[in-house]
Amino acid sequence: MHELGTIVYVIETIEKLAEEEKLTKVGSITLEVGEVSGIVPGYLSDFWLYARKKSQLLKETELKIENIEAVTYCQNCKKTYETVTYGKECPHCHSGNTFLITGNQFNIKEIEAMLSKAPPKKPAEPLNRNKVHLILSTKGLFILFSGPQPGLSWRRCPRESGRPQR
Repeated sequence: MHELGTIVYVIETIEKLAEEEKLTKVGSITLEVGEVSGIVPGYLSDFWLYARKKSQLLKETELKIENIEAVTYCQNCKKTYETVTYGKECPHCHSGNTFLITGNQFNIKEIEAMLSKAPPKKPAEPLNRNKVHLILSTKGLFILFSGPQPGLSWRRCPRESGRPQR
């Protein structure tokens, strides 16, 4: 029953962050829960419904839970497999020389919130026709190319490779 303590920790963390960042409303919180973390997502949801009522900031906040699949790696055959299905013994070579790669994590992945005061708006700077504009977002790096012709073309660069996709 450590789910109650986990929810209390999440609420304290969000309230502290809200105070630091001057958040007025939290719309949703997304948690990542590993398949073999020992945390039962259904219990988290139940405790959340109870505990959020005690926080003025989080009374109407939605809790979203994403599961992280448990994956184990075999050091003998260098393959991965589903931990919950096969346990510690590798289904490929039947070795016990394995270790868990993912599935025991618990993370606060995302917080959807509103600021108490909107930052001052800067006037939008027009895009220069012969310039490269870089836009970094959570989805990756986007490169906007503007040339002599009207309009823009863009490419996305995955963070891992650093090379543009076309």
